Amino acid sequence: MKKWLCLGLVCGLILPLTANSEEVLISDVESPEFTEIQSETDGAWHVLADFSQLKFPLAAQWKAGSGTELVIEINNQQYVISRADVELAGEEIVTSACDTVPLAIANNSTSVSVKGAGEACD
Repeated sequence: MKKWLCLGLVCGLILPLTANSEEVLISDVESPEFTEIQSETDGAWHVLADFSQLKFPLAAQWKAGSGTELVIEINNQQYVISRADVELAGEEIVTSACDTVPLAIANNSTSVSVKGAGEACD
């Protein structure tokens, strides 16, 4: 019984850590001239478009303890970018509400974005 309890405790602690350290690829940023990133070292804010040498896809990792922020590395410095500002590799962005199926979202979701809500379908 103690062995299973210890195993459950270890899995409960390790699994969330591995999920947060998952590496993802950013395939695009729709508006880099309006997207701000924050330096991990001094907390200063920068506009992403100021870093002209960026090449996509860009490797990123989930920020520890956050499901809404990603950490990217530019010029050997780490910056935090909002998940809402990026398109991840393999992700399909919904641009027409007419071509989709209604979706139920859990009541504990932290953010949702709906494009074209309330528009008539032709």
